[in-house]
Amino acid sequence: MGAGADMASDSDGAAVARDLGGHPPGLAVIAFTELWERFAFYGLQALLVLYMTGHLLTPGVIDTVWGFGGFRRGVEGVFGTLSTQALATQIFGLYVGLANFLPLAGSVLGDRFGRRHVVTAGLALLALGHVAMAFEPAFLLALGAVAAGCGLLKGNLAAQLGQVYGPDDKRRDAGFSIYLWAINLGGLLAPLVCGTLGEVYGWRWGFGSAGVGMAVGLLVYLAAGRALPADPPRGAASGAPSLTRADRPRIVALLVVIAVAVLFWTTQVQVWNTYPLWIKARVGLNIGGFRLPVTWFQSLDAFGLIVLTPLVLWRWRVEAARGTEPR
Repeated sequence: MGAGADMASDSDGAAVARDLGGHPPGLAVIAFTELWERFAFYGLQALLVLYMTGHLLTPGVIDTVWGFGGFRRGVEGVFGTLSTQALATQIFGLYVGLANFLPLAGSVLGDRFGRRHVVTAGLALLALGHVAMAFEPAFLLALGAVAAGCGLLKGNLAAQLGQVYGPDDKRRDAGFSIYLWAINLGGLLAPLVCGTLGEVYGWRWGFGSAGVGMAVGLLVYLAAGRALPADPPRGAASGAPSLTRADRPRIVALLVVIAVAVLFWTTQVQVWNTYPLWIKARVGLNIGGFRLPVTWFQSLDAFGLIVLTPLVLWRWRVEAARGTEPR
């Protein structure tokens, strides 16, 4: 990393420690931005399959969606004729797959044009996409905008967090744990807020609340100013060393981890896809005259991490104080 990427200088170190628990100010900005982005993203995911099966794909409604006829013919040309439920889950899978694949292209754009610019464009595209979800004819365009916004944002925002810390800064691991905690806080709150509004008061209220959350994330990022790391000059060398034969075992280990992670996330994402349909069909939701929203069950996915992450951070502090913290 260049000198411009290190945010905590000796002169402001005391203020940083006093205000942010010893972490550079960029951590709070990036974590808070990501919290609201994930709030919007998981708010949309919590409602999406329920919205499609319960409203959008019903006769008379689906005919109003721009370009859906051609889109459906393309999907069924690959997967065969699909029921309403099967079509909804396929659309969800295509959308989430695209949202998680496009960061490969977004990271290249961030390296070439500057991460700040690309992240800002991604946040703006996400805000437009989430707001557009409230309008049925724009459904496909809205999903495409959200997927493209994720592509611009995800890899670049995480890379900016890496730039906040120096290459040998031992606070980096704790910083990424806090960042992950913020992601899961967004994942915990989104089904409770967006899901409740969507199921109880109407789909547009749920999607609209996700759009408001995304707008907050965009404003937080734009207001960050000097707290964010500066982009290196365009065309400048990254300073990263070239790979050597000695790096091969690490690369192989990473590929194994990636393979395991792909299997895990393929299963985990069903929390937002087939799981709500299963809950709706097979779980008794009426308790004392109150009907639990289906989306509330999706908050359980993030609850464990919300509770346990502070304990893990405390444990790392103990290890660091003893001088036994792993490298």
